Amino acid sequence: MSNQAQIDVCLCTFMRPELLKATLTSIERQQLSPDINVKVIVVDNDANASAEFVINEFKMRGLIDIVYDVEPEQNIALARNRSVSMGKGDYVAFIDDDEVASEIWLKQLLDCLHQYDADAVLGPVIPLYPPNAPSWAIEVGLVDRPNFKTGTTINFGRTGNTLVKRSLLESYDGPFDPEFGLSGGSDSLFFRRAAKNGAKLIWCNESTVEEAVPPERMTFGFLKKRSFRGGQSYARIFLPAASFSEKIFWFLKRFIYTLTAILLWPLALIFGQKYLARVTRKLFLNLGQLSVLTGRYFYEYRK
Repeated sequence: MSNQAQIDVCLCTFMRPELLKATLTSIERQQLSPDINVKVIVVDNDANASAEFVINEFKMRGLIDIVYDVEPEQNIALARNRSVSMGKGDYVAFIDDDEVASEIWLKQLLDCLHQYDADAVLGPVIPLYPPNAPSWAIEVGLVDRPNFKTGTTINFGRTGNTLVKRSLLESYDGPFDPEFGLSGGSDSLFFRRAAKNGAKLIWCNESTVEEAVPPERMTFGFLKKRSFRGGQSYARIFLPAASFSEKIFWFLKRFIYTLTAILLWPLALIFGQKYLARVTRKLFLNLGQLSVLTGRYFYEYRK
């Protein structure tokens, strides 16, 4: 690359100082050519600015250009929007405050974006299960995310391990919808809209980040909650743009899948936790989708 380029790394955080330190340390270690400038933008969604002391530590070290602000209203979409508005770089990278990036994370994302002339590039998030993780959680991939071959065109996205052209973000109001700020899904909604409107989203399997999975997530309670929320978010994103016939077909499928999962539940109890987990995931995923018909939403990010 002959011209100087600026990457704004946007990172939203909420009361996880030790995890935030690990994330920022991994950003300090990025291997980039001298013509790439990186600015780290941290937005704290805690009105009490609980992450400020962590940011001050990294400012003192002086290894990265880092700025900090607070979004006092508890809303992950507003925090993301604030982080985007604080930068002016050509590209915006997103990473979560519980993720640790490989040393070539940003380089791989940027190289892939140029190679495939993409508007956005996404990479894998590799879960690190705790030593005492139950075998069923690992076997069913409780927190696993899908992976693809590098260069695969995708029609979805998230703000964990992503690089986006700023021009794409600025072509949408927000760009993240605050209506999804407590339930989650504002990032999924943005990337779905972008793909539907012709944006080119590409997968880069080499740009990895790791996510330490806390032990409290290794439970059936978490499986139910996450599946229900995921199903509800998907339906809230899909249904408004669907035709009447598509909505009818969607409802019939969800109803049949829910009924099937209920009928399979006794058999799953007999065959063991792995099978029970799979049936439970399907049941609550479909219950979450059907729940949007009530107009009541599950607010996972409300503390």
